[in-house]
Amino acid sequence: MTIPYRNTSKGGASRTDYGAAILSHLPPLAVLDELQEAGLSVEDIRTALITQQRQRQRGLTPYPLRVICGLDAREDARPTVLDALRFSCSDAISAAIAAARPADKPKRGGLHITRRPIHGGSVQTGSPEEADFIRPLTETQRAEIKRATFRIEEKAIALRALSRSGERALTHEEGMIAAFKRTYRDVILTMLDEEKHWKGWVLPCYETIAHKARVSRSTAFRALQALRSLGFLDWIRRYVFTPDDVLGARQEQTSNLYRLALPTWLRKFIGMTPPPVPDDTDLDRQISLEATAQMIAALPPRERATALPSDPAERAALFAAALAADFRAASDTARADRSRECQKGTAPPPYRFYSSSNMRNGPSRAML
Repeated sequence: MTIPYRNTSKGGASRTDYGAAILSHLPPLAVLDELQEAGLSVEDIRTALITQQRQRQRGLTPYPLRVICGLDAREDARPTVLDALRFSCSDAISAAIAAARPADKPKRGGLHITRRPIHGGSVQTGSPEEADFIRPLTETQRAEIKRATFRIEEKAIALRALSRSGERALTHEEGMIAAFKRTYRDVILTMLDEEKHWKGWVLPCYETIAHKARVSRSTAFRALQALRSLGFLDWIRRYVFTPDDVLGARQEQTSNLYRLALPTWLRKFIGMTPPPVPDDTDLDRQISLEATAQMIAALPPRERATALPSDPAERAALFAAALAADFRAASDTARADRSRECQKGTAPPPYRFYSSSNMRNGPSRAML
């Protein structure tokens, strides 16, 4: 069989003349006839010979012609993308490139038609899952978290000094506390302000947290991750439906919903253990005494005297329960007044925007 030669170089005599190289390494004619019997054209065989010569010029062991033409598979391994780009651009090697492409990594969430990814586990805004997640804090709980934050910062400074001194190795919990930084404190205080302002709906984005805590966005992200590992924070991802004139309503990732708490192990570590829970029997008796005292206090004076028990000990217990109920009601009222923007019973500020002529001729004075 005669292999026709066609100079494929585009740069003239300065480029490598593959024709002479092919003739110098021409395989036996029986091999070429076998390739033609397998259905390969002369152009395909020439391309395979050029591929072998390119491999030799790069110092590599050339593949057999049947492997290059796609008739046989490689015995050592599949051809990589780099090998395919080096050796040939024929159809057989293009198929090898497609076969050597790595498998796609598993994705968390999905990619919407708008090409915007939605994180896995996200809940829709306004859904019952979102409403069940929030836990509004009371003033006492906010004060406890703020006090615990400053105590943990002081404890972290002491633990870092202990670690530098080399006296002993820190435990796992001490190591977590020692990593607490001032930026973490600023972030948790910012989140407390957001929780108080929005009454439990803590929805700031990373940029808002970074701006209010006066840190960078990456620092805010690291602080949130560290506070979550400590147990101060927890959050869920959310998505929202956005209107689109062309594609209609589409899903879009929005800010997270955060929830704050003071974990029990941190309470014990910094010495802020809550008071012991009273016994159920004593608590039920106290509630019953307060209810009885309120009922007797609502009676007319004559019936009140006959309703009081004759035993001095029981009468003293009723008086103590009544005082405790009054004190708790007064405390709740004062706390509610402090939480309101306008306190009840406070006189309005004086109105000082009248000029002298308006004050003389105002409706509250006689015309002069």
